[in-house]
Amino acid sequence: MERAREAAQDYYEQQEEERQRRRDLAAEAAQLPDKTQTLLDSTLAMANIAKNTIEESARMSKDPRYSWVRNGKWEFFQDTHTKKPGEFCAAMFINVHGAVRVSGPGDDYRGAMLTFWGPNIPKPAAVRTIQVSLTQSDDGQTQTVNAFNYTDRSYKYEYGVIALAVPTADALLSNMQDKLGFRLDVSGETVLDIGWRSGFMARDKLSRCIGKRS
Repeated sequence: MERAREAAQDYYEQQEEERQRRRDLAAEAAQLPDKTQTLLDSTLAMANIAKNTIEESARMSKDPRYSWVRNGKWEFFQDTHTKKPGEFCAAMFINVHGAVRVSGPGDDYRGAMLTFWGPNIPKPAAVRTIQVSLTQSDDGQTQTVNAFNYTDRSYKYEYGVIALAVPTADALLSNMQDKLGFRLDVSGETVLDIGWRSGFMARDKLSRCIGKRS
């Protein structure tokens, strides 16, 4: 458990360094917006609009342009600028509630990660370890786990993030059902309730990416 915690901490620090590198690069030269960043920003913006009035929420529910926000969509990428085959492969499902990312090993980190973004997840000033009650829709059982909690400031809106270390990529992939929901509670309060669809498609694509790792 201690090794997994240290590995997850190393992974988080690597990602923080990568985010800082991206910010530095962005300051030096204009770049095309990151696709995932644009999707997350758009999702939260539309979610905030929908909460403002019942009329706006009803209009969005009928507008085909917003169908992906309601139904969600998968994005696939390598979560690093070092495009080594099979390194840090990631699949992220985004909908109006937030996002959930499943990601594989990279560099010296041999495990995997299950990471959640959401507007109601706590946004601490610095990374911390918290207890999270996690309930999955496949078995309905709630388990209390230790997780990393931090604030992601790399997007237009600040997101609270909860990251769970998974011992192996195989363990992560084997848990991916075609339809799977997650409810996260912190201190007795639900901070995120999100579910994905087309999980088998995402699992197979992620598995192929991880399989290229030497």
